[in-house]
Amino acid sequence: MTTTIRAVAAPGQKFASRRLYRLLSMSLSITALLMLLMLLPVMPEQGQVVGPWFSWAAVSVIGIPAVVALFLFRTARIRTIRWIWRVQAIGMLALYAMIPFVLVTGQIPRGPNSFWMFEVETVAGCAAVLAWRVRTLIVYVVALQVTMFAVGIFFGEGSVAGPVAGDAVRSLVTMSMFTALAVALLRAGRLLDATIDSAVADAHRATRAEVARAARQGVEMLVHDRIIVALLAYANGTDAARSALEAHAALTAIAPEPVAPQGRAGITPKALAWEMQALTTGLDPQTRFDYTAEGGEPLPPFVSSAVVEALSESLRNSIRHAPAGLVVSRQVKATLASDRLEVLILDDGAGFDPAAIGPARLGVRHGILRRMETIQGGSAEVRSRIGYGTMVALRWTQQ
Repeated sequence: MTTTIRAVAAPGQKFASRRLYRLLSMSLSITALLMLLMLLPVMPEQGQVVGPWFSWAAVSVIGIPAVVALFLFRTARIRTIRWIWRVQAIGMLALYAMIPFVLVTGQIPRGPNSFWMFEVETVAGCAAVLAWRVRTLIVYVVALQVTMFAVGIFFGEGSVAGPVAGDAVRSLVTMSMFTALAVALLRAGRLLDATIDSAVADAHRATRAEVARAARQGVEMLVHDRIIVALLAYANGTDAARSALEAHAALTAIAPEPVAPQGRAGITPKALAWEMQALTTGLDPQTRFDYTAEGGEPLPPFVSSAVVEALSESLRNSIRHAPAGLVVSRQVKATLASDRLEVLILDDGAGFDPAAIGPARLGVRHGILRRMETIQGGSAEVRSRIGYGTMVALRWTQQ
């Protein structure tokens, strides 16, 4: 039996949080550039307040990182993207702190024509979300709000504490709403990653358990199918040739001969029919074997191996449990093709009750049923009735 184990992703890859981070980076880049485009008409007018060079410096600090991040959000390392947003966040905080030193008129206009830099503070807050963890983010947001409040109350046109405080609160609420949303999305990504890591770890444990179970079952079937049969044949002592045949089969199963690389390929349906016929004749020369074989493409090796082993176990069960003194007729009908097969094993022996098969009966439960069910597209069916005989059907269809 060949067991195929599919590779499972390793935990700790942080797929969800990384993808959300990249999407947020793309969104912030687009938002910052759109806000700059919307504010371009008022920049020349307000350039007289702080000087044209400051406006262009502000556009550069906001726009250049946004453009770079937009081009790199899909391919660059997360650490690189974080540093891009750190440059923007620190640069914007520095620009707000410089406003008192670059004012041409000495005051910032209030009302409908308020300074355009105060309209993009949300960009600074979201950049901080993508630049630092929560603790550093809180320090940055507090420093940004304190700076803007101080600039507004001391250098705003006609400033009084009430209106300035109201503007600061509204600004803080707006920026907090967007930054909280970004933080929540990134946290959701980390929680999803933790859930995925837990699921992957469980899958690895289940895979290791399945490998151990498959190995244990293989040993059980080897002992049942080969070793015990050989010992029983020797203990009966009625047929020396049969005892020698069973002993050779058991030794071959325990220590198989090395297989050349070219021998690992699958065999054609006709070659499989010949192998099954040789097996049938070796176990019971009186068994009738009929087959049809179509197609020249080889069958998968694990399919042909499972079918041959299940056929062997079916015939051995029929021979082993035949009542003494009763002549039993056996027949094997094989319909083989490159993409499907069906093998019927029939006898007119004493039969048995399939519902009475206990868990310890490895021959039928594991040697036949389980062996075929472990291959994709494979199945097995056992029908029997006391006094009428037994029929075993082995089937496989390419998926």
